[in-house]
Amino acid sequence: MNYYIWIFLCGSLFYSCSGSDGEKPDKLLRVERTFNEDWYFILDTLETGEDQGWFHPERIPADIMKVEVPHTWNVMDGTENHYGLGWYFKFFDVPDSWEGKVTRIRFDAIYRDVKIWVNGDLVIERIGAGYTPFEIDLSDHLLFTGNNLMAIQVSNKFSGRAIPVDHKFDWAADGGIIRKVKLIKTESPYILYLHTEPRLKNRDQGDLAIRIGISGHQETGIGALDVWWQIREFKQTSRNIIHEGNRKLDINQDEIVFDLKLDGINRWHFNQPYLYQIKVAIGNKLILTDHAETTFGFRSLTVLDDKILFNGEHVRLPGIEWMPGSNPGQGMAEDTVTMISMLSLLKNTNSVLTRFHWQQDDFIFRWCDENGLLVQEEIPLWQAPFPGQLDVEMRLLANRHLEEMILAHRNHPSIIAWGIGNELSAQNDTIKGFLTELKKQVSTLDSTRLINYVSNTFHHEPDNDGTAIGDMLMWNDYSGLWYDMDGKGLSAEMLPEILIDFNRHIPGKPLIISE
Repeated sequence: MNYYIWIFLCGSLFYSCSGSDGEKPDKLLRVERTFNEDWYFILDTLETGEDQGWFHPERIPADIMKVEVPHTWNVMDGTENHYGLGWYFKFFDVPDSWEGKVTRIRFDAIYRDVKIWVNGDLVIERIGAGYTPFEIDLSDHLLFTGNNLMAIQVSNKFSGRAIPVDHKFDWAADGGIIRKVKLIKTESPYILYLHTEPRLKNRDQGDLAIRIGISGHQETGIGALDVWWQIREFKQTSRNIIHEGNRKLDINQDEIVFDLKLDGINRWHFNQPYLYQIKVAIGNKLILTDHAETTFGFRSLTVLDDKILFNGEHVRLPGIEWMPGSNPGQGMAEDTVTMISMLSLLKNTNSVLTRFHWQQDDFIFRWCDENGLLVQEEIPLWQAPFPGQLDVEMRLLANRHLEEMILAHRNHPSIIAWGIGNELSAQNDTIKGFLTELKKQVSTLDSTRLINYVSNTFHHEPDNDGTAIGDMLMWNDYSGLWYDMDGKGLSAEMLPEILIDFNRHIPGKPLIISE
């Protein structure tokens, strides 16, 4: 049983702080418990587990096997091609001191359709999105005097009601609890998210907008909270404090928002990835109830005519693509050692930019933040949906993918662009309208990054292609390969003229060869 116990004391452990009336608040104890060990797993090939009540301890099959997560059954001998149901079980205890507190569980990702029971109670059913994190409040379902049972039914069946859509060869569709899990105990109210929005003003000044999502205040009727914060340099050799303070702030629509002005800042750059760390704590009067921390960086990326400007400097962005989850022995349950190995290879080739076709583990972006690798993170819309599949349900699911991706990863300076699709039939008016809707949705969630669509049809009709909807033109260049056989006859030797033709049709936008 592993615990991470974070104690915030006024003074040396956190920072010197005081309440709104000048007094010092009490300590805050937050517990995060790793939840990756001692799981049990079994396939449900006959799909009878739910009817047989496998979520009750006395009905769990006898032939379960012990596993650790991250885990996927699609790399196990004999089950590589199982696209159906699997079950996970975990017995765990909760200290009686947690009774009356807020206990949540966070899954970094389960692929894909999920039902979760705790002590026989169905606590969540989640359909259609398998690469984004989610949390569940377990407080009302736990036992504090004995073992608890969590039972999880997972389906990786191909589906036209999910993203990715149906069976496409680019998606491994590895089923299971493919990323890490943790249990979190806090007081109430508690922090759902901590978002930073850093903006450069001039060479060494910046504005920092801070948004803190709050839950648990509704029951008490609290309309304002005390907020303490501290900002440090995030370097191994130096942790200098550059700003700290506290205020009593109103909760506006379950969110606390405030702005800071910072002087003497260093810019984040892919050649010098300078990061800052912010810690915040919240409380009511003198009782702290929760805290959170994140890193961020000050940088700008803008498009001016056909140029990409990074921190005001005209740059070219050479890049290489790597698809996490491609290790045949680990699949989508890839460990951090493998991730670091592949990311280091990218960086060492002088790659500045990479793309991920689906939402990734937060660990990857932390590495990119600290090592200076730019990223476009995308939702997994590839060659589908087709125009006839774009009903209300599919549009809402795509919006959910975007919201969950941006909610999870918007603090990372390495992410410079959100991708809204890859190789769709984007010379169709319905698809182009869909992409326009998605771009508008992203811009309401995050106005600080570029928004792009990646095309493999731009060479067919350059003045009628969906990539022009994005902030940059992005084209997958397969001239000399299957573009030489698709009726256009595009050989590799024709590439210079093709690029000139692109600029003739869509002037004033930079072009990135995205594959």
